[in-house]
Amino acid sequence: PKMAKAASHPELVKAFNSVTWVAPNIVRLECLVDFAEANDDGFGNPPEFWELGIYDSAGHLVAYFTFPVDTKYPTTQLLYEIDIII
Repeated sequence: PKMAKAASHPELVKAFNSVTWVAPNIVRLECLVDFAEANDDGFGNPPEFWELGIYDSAGHLVAYFTFPVDTKYPTTQLLYEIDIII
């Protein structure tokens, strides 16, 4: 996996902050939406995140995750840790 993209906020495409093997068959991907990122949904409201796509270097979707809604404010960071069992 090369990058993450929030389908609920499609203009935000990020490289992973870290990719770590936490067990022989489990890789953990971390994606951080920092304080200055994604603070407007395009209509002047705080954006909501509820899904995340994982893409390879060719831009192909290789994994898709959903989670309870997170609202992003300028005073918050959102950290997503995704464990993939191989």
